[in-house]
Amino acid sequence: MNPASDAPAKPGIPFGGEAFDLPAVAGPTRSYIIASTPRSGSTLLCDLLLATGRLGVPTEYFNAKDTVKAMAARLGLPHPPPTDDYLRAVRQRRTSANGVFGAKLHFHQAAERLPHPVFRRFLAESRFVWLRRRDLLAQSISLALAWQTDRWFVPADGAAAAEPPKDEPPISYAALTRAMSLIQGENAYWGFFFQANRIEPLLIDYEAMLDRPAAAVSAVLTLVGETPEHEVRLDGARFGRQADQRNARVRAEIMNNLRVRPRSPAAPAAPAPAEG
Repeated sequence: MNPASDAPAKPGIPFGGEAFDLPAVAGPTRSYIIASTPRSGSTLLCDLLLATGRLGVPTEYFNAKDTVKAMAARLGLPHPPPTDDYLRAVRQRRTSANGVFGAKLHFHQAAERLPHPVFRRFLAESRFVWLRRRDLLAQSISLALAWQTDRWFVPADGAAAAEPPKDEPPISYAALTRAMSLIQGENAYWGFFFQANRIEPLLIDYEAMLDRPAAAVSAVLTLVGETPEHEVRLDGARFGRQADQRNARVRAEIMNNLRVRPRSPAAPAAPAPAEG
């Protein structure tokens, strides 16, 4: 029940630092969870939601290999922290003034904590956003490249998005298959979780979010009972799309290797209509 237990740690989870703490509150009145998979665009969605000022500070609070340790130390808790103490402390410092707390969660992170009654109650009381990416190949390439390069995030100004050296080893079939299996497994478990609990999550596609970010943000605001947002701009995000020339090159190589039939010749152009 832990399809990604061997996933490498991510350096520097976005929005985990003290700069993103909010004034302490007694606790949230509404919680929502972004049910996601690696490389699904969840960092961008969290960034857009944070910018509203009304949806808490959603990030990957239950990443045991990175965020939990750092947050626990900063909040004066032992490591590993008791689940109830950790959840209480995080919610006190990351709930917006209107009482909304948000978190991003991969399924393997949820599975690790399902035995804890406090965590189960947190899930039961939360509303869910299910973020998915239609292009499985692109998502798998992105994950395999992140494992290989250890580059998980880039700033929106592209300062860290330089093209990787050309001598980097190619992505292996095994690495791509592992990435694809992890993504499909996590999405399948989220589906089983929603079915078991009769939850109808808010569905957001990564590709649709890129085309209509305001619609995605407004849908989440509506989900938690807030007035929809009308002005949302991707160019205001702190983190940008990480896909670069290498992603496109890897995809082209994969498709070329899979092709066994010759390309069909382009259809001839239709004749221009006669004048007269």
